[in-house]
Amino acid sequence: RRLVLGGMSMGASVALRYAAQHRHLVDGLLLVAPSGMPEPVMSIPRFGQAAANVLLGQGDLEPVGLQTVQTATLVEAQPEPFERKDSGEMKELRLPGLGVRLAAQRWLARLNFIKRTPQYDVGADDFAAAREFQWPVSLVLGKYDVVHAPHVPEWRREIPQARILMAAATHWWLCMGVDALNLEDDVLWNRARIHAAEQT
Repeated sequence: RRLVLGGMSMGASVALRYAAQHRHLVDGLLLVAPSGMPEPVMSIPRFGQAAANVLLGQGDLEPVGLQTVQTATLVEAQPEPFERKDSGEMKELRLPGLGVRLAAQRWLARLNFIKRTPQYDVGADDFAAAREFQWPVSLVLGKYDVVHAPHVPEWRREIPQARILMAAATHWWLCMGVDALNLEDDVLWNRARIHAAEQT
């Protein structure tokens, strides 16, 4: 079954890249406050990229599976990570430090990915796939977005068939308040909502 893929901010880049790599599975793209275009040197994404490089270095971190870290920590902290209550139910022991370690890992993973801003590896091949397959694309851009600027001419050039919806909103408002954008007249938005309703 073909999919209408949607994403906000960095998630829009993930959706576009996934579509380009799985072209025959895609039926449309709904991208809100999308990243994927070059940003000026003096911009928030560039600052985030520079800060991440300073903190983590230029190279990528080796990915560490979350389950692996959990298992290793459980074994180190407690050979038997469960205790039996009087009722016969199993209760997981609280392991000090595990939450802190996992939280640190999540933040390191985010910083590692931020180093790929502002385009998150979106390139010419991804845009070429959108043009070649002529997927219906809806772009929701923020007029006051200072994180990923609207780049309307660039999006029109790269994905000419896209329907561009401009909202008088910031990046954060678009990502947090997408349900309040009144997109009921957008074909892709309606299809995504109908599909979500069918799955519940």
